[in-house]
Amino acid sequence: MQRPARPTTTLRATNTTSATVALIDAVTDSLTTPFATAATLNVLTNDQATGITGATPANVTVTQTVAPTAGSTFNPATGDFSVPNTAPPGVYTVSYQICTNPAVIPAACDTATATITVGAAADMSVAINGLPATAAPGAVLSGLVLTWSVPTSRPRPQRPTQPVPQRLVHQLVRQ
Repeated sequence: MQRPARPTTTLRATNTTSATVALIDAVTDSLTTPFATAATLNVLTNDQATGITGATPANVTVTQTVAPTAGSTFNPATGDFSVPNTAPPGVYTVSYQICTNPAVIPAACDTATATITVGAAADMSVAINGLPATAAPGAVLSGLVLTWSVPTSRPRPQRPTQPVPQRLVHQLVRQ
């Protein structure tokens, strides 16, 4: 005897999952400072964490990925990248990474580079033509010509505040 066919049932399911993706964006920073002027650049100021510009140590973790150039400093706890007023002219860099805080899986991180350029020192050299470039202490040099000018008009003398005796007035007028 043959068994009757069983009815078949088709099951269909739709499974939808949503996840929040943390937006993080480390943005390259740069600053130029004159020679002999200290400068500090906070690398977090223009970075984004969770879509908000102005990342802070409260919403990101900062790590340096490439050490700062010699003569400059980087503080990952604050995001401050600095050069002192004694830094020689040149370009100073640090590379860093920011990751969301608290951490998420998968990690949401981004890297950037900060640059501080220290301008050239002012040229304070003096050029004196006709003299040797160096001279020993006590050396006598010749050939230097000094020129100066004398004003063509003299300032008027101020009037005395006390009366001048007549005989002195007479002598001043005669001369």
